[in-house]
Amino acid sequence: MADLAAQGYSPAFDLPARSCGPLVHYMLAAVPRTGSSFLAHELWRTGDLGVPLEYLNFKSDGHYPDAAGDREAQLRHWRRTLATRTTSNGVFGQKMFLQFLVQLKEENPALLKEMRPHRIVYLTRSDRMAHMISYARAQQSGVWTAGATPTGDSRYSRALLEQAAERIEKQERGWEWLFSQLGIDPLRVTYEEVASDVTFVVERIADYLGVELSRSRALSAPELRRQADELSHEWARSYRSGA
Repeated sequence: MADLAAQGYSPAFDLPARSCGPLVHYMLAAVPRTGSSFLAHELWRTGDLGVPLEYLNFKSDGHYPDAAGDREAQLRHWRRTLATRTTSNGVFGQKMFLQFLVQLKEENPALLKEMRPHRIVYLTRSDRMAHMISYARAQQSGVWTAGATPTGDSRYSRALLEQAAERIEKQERGWEWLFSQLGIDPLRVTYEEVASDVTFVVERIADYLGVELSRSRALSAPELRRQADELSHEWARSYRSGA
């Protein structure tokens, strides 16, 4: 099965190019395994809240390997993305993990200066057990989004789960430090809220951004599904039992 999240980066999903910059630019800040791809596609589907994907993931195994290590190519890519992924009402969104910001600071500070979101939506996960299990399983299997091809097997490991918890906490601390340094109070959303009522969450985000949802500009986006299964519950039981 094709990686459905990766399909969204195809030029086939580009929007009519705008000659001016976005009126509203927001960042969907997250830690991996918080449902960020699912929420991003739901925001995209409205047709009013941009297409918030990982446009600044320039890792060699990321969505834009041709731009890896090439500052000028990254700048050209960013400017083209601003023009072709802004919805007709002038809203542009991007999804961001902390590691991408760190990489930009080290490798392309000029691009980092151009990336100035007006607002930030911060997505976390309240259930730490479920989060660290999801994170650890993705590390083992290589499956970070629905439909991706596994590159390894998922085998229970208490040490791996505790390592995943440490990595999650480190990234959360990093985001909080950044918000404090920038004097930003982001809109905070949780995985559990999205899972319970994604429509309400989308409406909260639109209200925070000052965007009226028209419903008449809905766009087609790849359909993603949640990845939780019985194996995750088995891992939770094993961890709680001390295994």
